[in-house]
Amino acid sequence: MIRVLDYVPDEARANSLARSMTIVGWGIFASTITQTYPLQLGDQVIRAILQKEVGTVRTATFFAIAMSPWYMKPIAGLLSDALPLLGTRRKGYMMLGSAAAGLLWLLLGAVPHTYGPMLATAVAMNAGLVLLSSATAGLLVEDGQRLGATGRLTAARLMVMSAASILGSLLGGFLAQRGWFFAAAAVSAAVLFSTVLMAWLLVVESKRAAPANGVLRGGWDQFKLAVCCGTLWAGAGMQFLIHVSPGFVSPLYDHLTADLGFSKQSIGVMQSVFGAGGFAAALAYAWLCRRLRLRTLLMVGVTCAALGVLPFLGLRSRAGGIVAYASWGFTAVLAQLAALDLATRAAPRGAEAMGYALMVSAYNISLNLSDVVGSHIWEHLHRQFNWLVALNAGTTLLVLLAIPFLPSTLVGGRESSGSREAAA
Repeated sequence: MIRVLDYVPDEARANSLARSMTIVGWGIFASTITQTYPLQLGDQVIRAILQKEVGTVRTATFFAIAMSPWYMKPIAGLLSDALPLLGTRRKGYMMLGSAAAGLLWLLLGAVPHTYGPMLATAVAMNAGLVLLSSATAGLLVEDGQRLGATGRLTAARLMVMSAASILGSLLGGFLAQRGWFFAAAAVSAAVLFSTVLMAWLLVVESKRAAPANGVLRGGWDQFKLAVCCGTLWAGAGMQFLIHVSPGFVSPLYDHLTADLGFSKQSIGVMQSVFGAGGFAAALAYAWLCRRLRLRTLLMVGVTCAALGVLPFLGLRSRAGGIVAYASWGFTAVLAQLAALDLATRAAPRGAEAMGYALMVSAYNISLNLSDVVGSHIWEHLHRQFNWLVALNAGTTLLVLLAIPFLPSTLVGGRESSGSREAAA
């Protein structure tokens, strides 16, 4: 369906876009760097505890389960769309999610550092982050569609996520090398508590009452709107396919530490290069999205993502690791940008947070499933890391076969910078 944007004066558009980028940017930064997710602050400090104790497969499983609230992100999106909190759709949920996740990070630093207690606390903490992330995503989709800036806001989102990866990898590697787990928990909590203050001061919304026909009825209406949207399912399917190839995040960590003898701090430096590559990809995408059709961007992104992991085949030294991580970061984020741009365009109006969350949940599920499957394959291949890299590249290229079937209303056009342009 083609949506025609209402006229917005250029100066007002620029001011609104800048404000949106500030609010959305900090919300995304806080909900990214504090995740129990690869390349973020808590990743290495948790892996340093678990990897030697339980092995690669169980470590990958820990992170997949810890991230399970992200698979149910549509529920948080539905709440944000249909059930105002403190009279707002976004602000109240941003504050609640940030405060809860901050407190739970402090608890994660204090519980016994064994598999069960850490996993239970990590799951609860990620549930708080999902509330923050879903409300932030709702703001991103609303402003992206209203201002005709889906590509630029998506690029800004990935710039922030890449910056979080750079900082999180460097600081996480430093803290993991010294065994300072509680320090990582305290820093994460401080970032989240600052987000509570940011949302309180900067997010401005008109007060909204709960739907007159009841919360459940209003939520059901939002659910039907999202589920009956064909373009949404096209976006979700593409998110899943791009990221479901057998992954190597956990095997790579084991390969770097056990086989190649890298220190945790050295791994943190190399991981930060991934973030730098992603930041460069986001800058490139902000320029490309107004010049190339989204279908072309998806084809280019998927091809680059497949080829971008091949430098890992020659990984022997720290210099080779930096080259491999830079290539992986740039190409993986380029593909992710195109997929998220598709998700932003495909989210139905009136159910922005839920629709976007449903598509991003497909990404979260496939990415964590990918690491668990890849870890099992790696063990069956007797720790032959190069075979796993080649398998990842080959299966990623298969996604090219699905792109021609995406609806032209979503991927047939470029992003427009004009004030009365159509957006898919």
